[in-house]
Amino acid sequence: MLNRLVRLKVYAQRSLIYYQFIQYVLIILIFLRGYEISDLARILILIVIAVLAVFIGYLDTRFKILEKEQGHFNRENAELREIRDLLRELKNCKPD
Repeated sequence: MLNRLVRLKVYAQRSLIYYQFIQYVLIILIFLRGYEISDLARILILIVIAVLAVFIGYLDTRFKILEKEQGHFNRENAELREIRDLLRELKNCKPD
């Protein structure tokens, strides 16, 4: 039962990523509507922006920027630091 819930959560998060991408495209289309350009030019601009977004995602994965950001956040997070210190104390505690 728990595995199913976890799987559903993962599927929901993945679908949200695609939903956000659709929102991204719609915002760009609304922005482009303010300019007098042809439909073909709009399509080409959308393709270029989509390729650029994928390329930025590739660079993020390649250079592990998100992992570094999360690592920095975990080091700076006071609550996690307290938990880590407590775990170290428990690890170093010798049984009587």
